[in-house]
Amino acid sequence: MAGITGIPEEDIVAAARAIAESDAVTLQWGVAIDQVKETIPTAQAVLAIFEITGNIGKPGTMQQPASLLNYAAGWGSEFLTPEQEAKRIGQAEHPLIKMGFQECVTDDYIRCLETGKPYPIKVAWMQTTNPLACTGVDAKRTLEAHMNIETIVYVDLFMTPTSMALADYFLPACTYAERNGLRVGDGAQRAETINKAIEPLGESRSDMQICLDIGKRISPEAWPWDTVEDMFSNILEETGHTFAEMQELAPGYPPFAYRMHEKGLLRADGNVGFDTATGRIELWCSMYNNLGLDPLPSYEEPVPSPLSTPELCEEYPLVLTTGARLWGMFHSEHRQIPRMRALHPEPLVYVNPKTAERFGVKDGDWVWVENHRGRCKRVVKETPIVNEHTASTDHAWWHPEAPGELDAGLYDLWDLTVENLLPYDCGKTGFGANYKNTICKIYRVAEGE
Repeated sequence: MAGITGIPEEDIVAAARAIAESDAVTLQWGVAIDQVKETIPTAQAVLAIFEITGNIGKPGTMQQPASLLNYAAGWGSEFLTPEQEAKRIGQAEHPLIKMGFQECVTDDYIRCLETGKPYPIKVAWMQTTNPLACTGVDAKRTLEAHMNIETIVYVDLFMTPTSMALADYFLPACTYAERNGLRVGDGAQRAETINKAIEPLGESRSDMQICLDIGKRISPEAWPWDTVEDMFSNILEETGHTFAEMQELAPGYPPFAYRMHEKGLLRADGNVGFDTATGRIELWCSMYNNLGLDPLPSYEEPVPSPLSTPELCEEYPLVLTTGARLWGMFHSEHRQIPRMRALHPEPLVYVNPKTAERFGVKDGDWVWVENHRGRCKRVVKETPIVNEHTASTDHAWWHPEAPGELDAGLYDLWDLTVENLLPYDCGKTGFGANYKNTICKIYRVAEGE
């Protein structure tokens, strides 16, 4: 493992011993686990460490508490007829999608847009997303694929690269200060409220109101509520409180107990055990086996990498990790807010001082970060926290102050987006992509570029 990761062997051993010998251990799970190609076996391996050492269900260890609005597998499938359910894209290629995950693998979606198979997609609704500048990869391919859609509706606070390039209709959304709201789901085991401070400006509506309005027009039986506050109260039903009551109480918590597997609180049938086919913790996953996937966690070397493509790494010798987090910004948001932008005016690539010297660049230089797929501009930030063989960079960059028209550069997107270097290439399960591990080189931006 030391040879694969570059982490000293003694550090790996020390970490393993620390977990094994501790009375209680938890893991703060971040996107680095999710943003590798084989994310499912990676996650399975990480969880196995805690399962083997008994750090499950006890105080101070990994828990499986009740979640409010647990949408990990989606919802609303009860309204689909069997004929419509069978049309969900990607079920043949990715058995986890067929099993019940109510989503579409991005790679399958892009191929569908490009080929019209198994059927053409005629309308897209984009809300809380910015795929050209943030959530997608290979931005030019993503743009070209979406040009095949007849009608695109876009909901956002302001114009983004994606909305400027693609939107046929733009619906202005409220800021959080102009609406009521809930913070639930997405791993949250508590209910927090957003309480409206001012009335919405202009013609804007909250995201929730927009969804409720369109839902009642298209499928009223699935959207039975008169107001968004009624909808929030329905979400909070298991807490025993209405939305108005939760505004006074928040944060609110659903019932919770330690060692729930010993009390029959994890299974729908009320029996003791875990919510698996066998009722036990499964290091060898029977569900994956039934779906034709490897039941045990396994490792595959990323492609490209110094080990899998040594010939390619002669030209691109650095390992590139993307998505470095920024204070004051969240993904592609806040770059048009002067105070936030002042904290981080331009995209950075973080390299070790020895790496900078090796490539003939220094702190503050504009450089191209390039690999076999494309390149993007960055400003060098020298730091000893990055090792000599790695470069780390921000993601989701664009310049709101630059011309926004497609033929004028689309807010400098084509020069700034690191997605130029990343391909569509999901794991065997349909989940995961190598956002965190590819290869690159750096060199100065020439005058006039």
